[in-house]
Amino acid sequence: MDEQVAMCVLCERKQKAFDEVCHAFRATENMTNIANQAGMSPTMLRNKLNPEQPHVLSPVELLLITKASGNHTLINSLLLDLGVVTVGFNPEGSEEQTLAARDLAANVHSGDLAQQAGSTRLTRTHKQSLIKTAQSGITVIN
Repeated sequence: MDEQVAMCVLCERKQKAFDEVCHAFRATENMTNIANQAGMSPTMLRNKLNPEQPHVLSPVELLLITKASGNHTLINSLLLDLGVVTVGFNPEGSEEQTLAARDLAANVHSGDLAQQAGSTRLTRTHKQSLIKTAQSGITVIN
């Protein structure tokens, strides 16, 4: 019985976290451009990212909008409880910078995170900003 309750709590928590990420995604990304690249109408994309609407993103649509936007927060929010995050990388572009330059850039992002870590209460916007900074720091290393 305890396992069922724990699973139910996990589902509710995970859904709330995903809903928050969807809200932030809608607020920060250009829905029209992403929808056009993903082959759907901007209104349908907004509806699929709105928890109050009956429409739901399919896994393939989730991949398409992630690829179109370059924003991995939707997928990361789903994978976080598994201890996994996604990191974008550009194998062709990584040759343009030396390892030392990428390391310095990663340290800059690390410093930004450390500076912002003192906040006791994070707003939704501040939390998403921290996540983007962390992802940028990880991406630079690749």
